[in-house]
Amino acid sequence: MSTKSAPTYLAMFKALDKRFGLNYLKAPSYNTYTNLSATVKSITTEHNLYQNGQKGMNVKVSFDVSGMKGKTGICVAYFYFENGTALNDYNKHYYTTDGKVSSSTKYTPGWDNTTYTDLKIFIPYSELHLGSGKSHLKAKVEIFDNNNRSIGSSQWTYFNYTYP
Repeated sequence: MSTKSAPTYLAMFKALDKRFGLNYLKAPSYNTYTNLSATVKSITTEHNLYQNGQKGMNVKVSFDVSGMKGKTGICVAYFYFENGTALNDYNKHYYTTDGKVSSSTKYTPGWDNTTYTDLKIFIPYSELHLGSGKSHLKAKVEIFDNNNRSIGSSQWTYFNYTYP
């Protein structure tokens, strides 16, 4: 019977982390993680707004979050064509690590159980990188904890945008 050494187990966990995108080596305890949650109640869009001199839109999200008191998380809106194809980013201003269009807003709850109503995530229309004409689009919001782990996500919200 062989007994594996601590370095062998460490190497195994590192391999699992890399292969499956896990984080066993830095994960908080089981109880800490399971107490974190977010439930998205609604997601809507608000159009033709100006922020810092740029015309754009807000994705407004209402959600409940638990276990995040005093910790800063992030809400991220992802943008797609109606058929499910993600919008590509071309200038690295509003983007995901894999080059798709997104925008985000941070949140820091003051209580263990907090309700947000209409948290706004702004994106300039120019950052959707669309050509001329009308586009049928959709957006989805993902809520992350202070360790960048997803703790909740929304349904799709659909909208039309016409570029002059």
